[in-house]
Amino acid sequence: MRPYKSKWPVEIVSRDTQILAGRLVGNKNGLSDDEASDNAISEVIHRGWFKEERKEFFEYAYYWDTVDQMNEYVKTEWSNIAMIPANVLSNAQRIARVAGEQIQIRIRRIMLIARYRKMTKDK
Repeated sequence: MRPYKSKWPVEIVSRDTQILAGRLVGNKNGLSDDEASDNAISEVIHRGWFKEERKEFFEYAYYWDTVDQMNEYVKTEWSNIAMIPANVLSNAQRIARVAGEQIQIRIRRIMLIARYRKMTKDK
């Protein structure tokens, strides 16, 4: 299981609404890690060492009370994989100001979960 590629949505949400402020962008390290992982899995399947049994994507949401909290988290925890473009950050701040106090900031990350079976010489 791992996060899968970036462009995750940054949203301002309340009980009744969700507004897209923009999307994160992946930095070169994060995208190259995804590409390397995909290539490695493809290679071991191609060689017949493993067989893909199941593969699915799902969303995992992170929530913050303020745009500043979200921004700080992304800078410290995800700096090696993604960043918030300046226009997305300013858009999120503007939307949050207009939306009022009963909002949260949400980023939905796409996760990949897969199961592979090691192949034996008998199979």
